[in-house]
Amino acid sequence: MRQRLLFCIAILALILIIAGFAEGTGETAMDYRMEESDIPDRGKLMDITIQIGERRYDAILYDNAAGRFMAEQLPYTVFMTKGEIDYRGTTDLEFEGRGFDSQEGHVRGELLYYSGWYALFLNEKLPIGENGPRIPFGRLVEENDADDLLENGDDSADVRIEAADHSSQGEGEHELRMKIGMTDVTTAWERNESVEALKELCQDRPLTILMSMYGGFEQVGPIGRRLPSQDRQTTTSAGDIVLYSSSQMVVFYGSNSWAYTRLGHIVDKTPEELRELLGQGDVTITISVE
Repeated sequence: MRQRLLFCIAILALILIIAGFAEGTGETAMDYRMEESDIPDRGKLMDITIQIGERRYDAILYDNAAGRFMAEQLPYTVFMTKGEIDYRGTTDLEFEGRGFDSQEGHVRGELLYYSGWYALFLNEKLPIGENGPRIPFGRLVEENDADDLLENGDDSADVRIEAADHSSQGEGEHELRMKIGMTDVTTAWERNESVEALKELCQDRPLTILMSMYGGFEQVGPIGRRLPSQDRQTTTSAGDIVLYSSSQMVVFYGSNSWAYTRLGHIVDKTPEELRELLGQGDVTITISVE
């Protein structure tokens, strides 16, 4: 009798599961939205812009391994098609197999790699069967831009992602320029107190820093004064520029994990070019305001 009762309960549970699945296979979408409180604090690696047809949007790359990998690919163009919930296109970038952190959900306006797709999610819901791990590497700055794209964006377009150009500042403002030896490098500078203090230091004359190779992955040199810092545990990649111990500038052609304050990222050199530029001996770095 007891076995028969347990059997009936199991059958009833199975019927309820099947009924629930059948209800979900219609046009109803499953909600894979992540609550803001569930999102890891990945921080910002750098500012980027996303050009979709004639529309241009501000975005950021996350300060995670996937964001740093994406920064090395910039500028990057991929053909994408707009659906009910996102822009997506196939990509040949090898996100998989690199140990990047992943998540089951997404937030509106987030840039992710997902099962061979390069996607910009514009909605908070996905059709059934679309759940699964996603590799996040950035997001739109303004969440409302996702609504604008859903309503007004082209049905399909080449989508260009590139480092933000901060060279066009407001009247009276100037931008930092950086030279390694005799080579000018294009840098996406952070917007923080450390960079502002560095800019003030270069107002009257260029700052020259004598750098030394260290560890086979970086060049480090004294700035000559202490700058405000907001150190946090950071894993760097080639092209990163950081402040160490409030008074040392470090430029990476490899990777290291330590507590740093980010200053910027060199965006116009590949890791191979940076190793050639920085890995052959001590260099001199010149920073000026123009």
